[in-house]
Amino acid sequence: MFFRNLAKSAWVRWLDLLHARYHIDGLFFSVGWWHRGTLELPLVQLGEATELELAPLATGENTRVLRFLSPFHHLLPEQSTVAEALLVLPLEWTLETPICIQLASTGDEGFATRRELVAEPLLRDGIGSIIVENPYYGSRRPARQQRTYLRTVSDLWAMGLSVVAETRALLHWLKRQGFQNLGVVGVSMGGAMDSQAPSLTPFHLAMCSCIAPHCASGVFLEGVLSRYVDFAALGGERGRARLREQLDGSDLSLFPQPRRGDCAIWLAARKDAYVSPESSLRAWEIWPGSHLRWLNNGHIGTAMFHRNDYLKGIRESFRRLQLSLQLPTGFP
Repeated sequence: MFFRNLAKSAWVRWLDLLHARYHIDGLFFSVGWWHRGTLELPLVQLGEATELELAPLATGENTRVLRFLSPFHHLLPEQSTVAEALLVLPLEWTLETPICIQLASTGDEGFATRRELVAEPLLRDGIGSIIVENPYYGSRRPARQQRTYLRTVSDLWAMGLSVVAETRALLHWLKRQGFQNLGVVGVSMGGAMDSQAPSLTPFHLAMCSCIAPHCASGVFLEGVLSRYVDFAALGGERGRARLREQLDGSDLSLFPQPRRGDCAIWLAARKDAYVSPESSLRAWEIWPGSHLRWLNNGHIGTAMFHRNDYLKGIRESFRRLQLSLQLPTGFP
């Protein structure tokens, strides 16, 4: 039994390494640091959420592409300034319908994957989704960027600031229309960003974060992705130290506590080569009352084979939120 478990552990970790070797064919931050002013901005932005000038949802409306000027448009390249998200609701939605904001993992462009694998199954449970396109990705990708490999460290920082601000703006837009049952969900990078949104939102939210770190520094300096960072463009060893200092500013412990940590579900992979299990454990520790679920797989294996666990985590987070708000759950 010991050797069988050891072999499985080695395999799921090798799956992460093989995926990186054959699917990552570029370098992050090949142009260097770029804009110092952007890098000096804290990720913890405590100001009021941007009020979106979007038409309210109409009775019978089930899908809509939402477009609006990003709250941090001044930090973004021209092609990324307009935020884009896909709204998908059950056919017979009400103001009690749960709606989750779905954030993108690294390299996840467009709406199709998250709609097919997450939004559509959730519709069967009566849960709607807003699928957010990241700046620098898909329809918002700058012309000079090679696929999803961000060219500068300030691009990564601007992406983080923008995604969280856009998520907060969408949550407030839904709240103003009377929706009470709201949440944020994401995998990997999307999970890291979705854990920041509840910390900066002044009302109760469900949250399900899958294989996400508590801080980005370990991902880019210790995990598999560290092999695909252009440290030469950042200044060699001195750049490595500076990058750690910069990314330490994404540590979840720097953010305020969310209103309802008990409505948060963390899914972590025991054999993750991208996000260390210690980092996932640290995220759970930072939020007292939140719930941690371990999956016996690696990063890629979890994304490929544990979709049902992710969907289950989303449903559980909404169930906990509904109980806290004394709303009918509406699904098993």
